[in-house]
Amino acid sequence: MIVTRSNKWQYFLTKYIATFTAGGVVILLPLILNFIVVALFVPAISPTQLNPYVYGVEIGAIWSSLFYTHPLVYTILYLLLDFTFGGLFATISLAISFFIKNRIAIILIPFFLLFILHYSRTFLQYKFYKEISPLNYLHAIAIENPASTVIILIEGILLFIMTFGITMRLGVKREVF
Repeated sequence: MIVTRSNKWQYFLTKYIATFTAGGVVILLPLILNFIVVALFVPAISPTQLNPYVYGVEIGAIWSSLFYTHPLVYTILYLLLDFTFGGLFATISLAISFFIKNRIAIILIPFFLLFILHYSRTFLQYKFYKEISPLNYLHAIAIENPASTVIILIEGILLFIMTFGITMRLGVKREVF
């Protein structure tokens, strides 16, 4: 039983935001630390489009024009994208906790869902040449297929709608204050 000065909706909204922020920070902090350490040793020169294979960001990839004109903005956008999906994957655990009470299962189910999405792309490998796996499109450099802004937005919006909807609907309905 929880005693608060707010209503259930505000409580679960705050819980969702805290989970999202914690998941995003867990992903973001090591990436920022890595960026700072690499920046200490690698000179900050502007990339050139003459040989895009040196940098791994091919022309036509997501935000590639931004990479060649403003590489720091490109890096910050990818850090924000990683933060967002880290937060969304953390909220999957929050949403699943309304159905399952086993702590280990709550931690492992988002991991398995991510791998199901990752391996489901092998069925579309030669039919659909856009990346659908977050394990691949959250890298700033395309691993196999180029990332698509539309697919990233659709997956992010679907994850948000599902996790936020479950958290707010079932949390307010089932939890006892």
